[in-house]
Amino acid sequence: MKARVFILLLVVKITISFSNSVNVNAYNFSNFCLEISGSLHTKNDVKNDPYIVELLFDNKVLKQTTVTGRRSFKFLLAKNRWYAIRISKKGYSPRLISICTDLPKSKEGFYKFHFDTELIPINKAELMDQEVLDFPIAIISFDKDAEWFYYNEEFTSNMKRQLYKPLLANSKND
Repeated sequence: MKARVFILLLVVKITISFSNSVNVNAYNFSNFCLEISGSLHTKNDVKNDPYIVELLFDNKVLKQTTVTGRRSFKFLLAKNRWYAIRISKKGYSPRLISICTDLPKSKEGFYKFHFDTELIPINKAELMDQEVLDFPIAIISFDKDAEWFYYNEEFTSNMKRQLYKPLLANSKND
C-alpha cells in the first residue's frame, strides 16, 4: 500500500514538474507586463566588486547577468507568473526577492518597478536566523488600490524584524 501511494505521489510530482517547466511561456516576449529593475548598495564596499543577478522561474535560472559597481539590472516579466530574483556577491549572503505578475483583467498593460537593496555581510549573516535568510526579503505584486506594482511593506518589515532579532538579542546580552 505504501509503495502505491509513493508511486502515485511520484507520478503527480513528475506531471506537475512537466506542466510547470520553464518552456511554458515563462519568458514569452508577447506576454510581458512588468519591467523590473534594481540596484545593489553595499555599505563599506569601496571596491564595487561585481554582483550576480539571476531571474528564477520554477526554481530554474531563466536569465543571469553580472553587474558592476552601482549599475542597475533589468528584466522583463510575463504576466500571471511567479518569479524570484536572487542577488549574490562574494562575501555577502544572497538576497531573494519574489515577484507575482498576476494582473486583474481590468488592469492589463505594461508596468515598471524599480527597487534598491543591500546585502548582508557573511559575518553578520552567520549570527542571524538561517531559516529566515532562506526566505525572500520582499514580495512584489500588483497593488489593486495603488494600481501599480509595489512591495508588501508588512511582509518585508516582518522579515527584517525576524532577521535582526538574534543580533538584537546578542547586543542586549553584551
